[in-house]
Amino acid sequence: MIQVKSPAFVPRYEAMSRKDAPCPTFFLGVATVIATVGCSRSCCRRAATLLEPERDGGAIMTSAEPEPLHSPADMRRAHMQKLALCHMLEGIADDLPSRVNRLQCLAVAADLLPLLRECHRFEEEVVFPAFARQTGEEDTVARLKLEHLEDESAAADLSEALLAYGHGRQIENPEAFGYMLRAFFESLRRHIAFERDHVLPKVLGNQ
Repeated sequence: MIQVKSPAFVPRYEAMSRKDAPCPTFFLGVATVIATVGCSRSCCRRAATLLEPERDGGAIMTSAEPEPLHSPADMRRAHMQKLALCHMLEGIADDLPSRVNRLQCLAVAADLLPLLRECHRFEEEVVFPAFARQTGEEDTVARLKLEHLEDESAAADLSEALLAYGHGRQIENPEAFGYMLRAFFESLRRHIAFERDHVLPKVLGNQ
């Protein structure tokens, strides 16, 4: 049975009171977003203050390069990071057409593809083979891999648009851009939910 090693931030997060707990944006790990243009909710800044002494302990990544993932247990951390991106993309969609934060667009554009590619590499090299050995569900694995390709293609287009808007281009069709954002993060959330409910229990057992 695979041993689960929880991400370093989990005990500290669970120990926080409800009023101090951050929303998912906090765990995205982009220092620029946390310090400058992150979630507008005070929870992120309050939690960042509480965890400031422990930044070097793994609670907050400070690089655009995603932290490497190694064991199937790391899939939970990968899910948290991807859900944080979805949270930020939803915030951008909600702020259309006139309140979009251009710095946030740049931050998300910089992280979106690198994070997805690292998560997909890890899942396809580590998690999916373990899942296939446990269940024999090769068709499920093939479908999930196809969804990875579709998500990366959509993320490339989305990153290009976010980068352009972040550098000052006008959002000519806010309705179409909002649809593009929502189609992406809603699809990604469904993918994560399936992996969480169907793949992880088979790979990790009762851990």
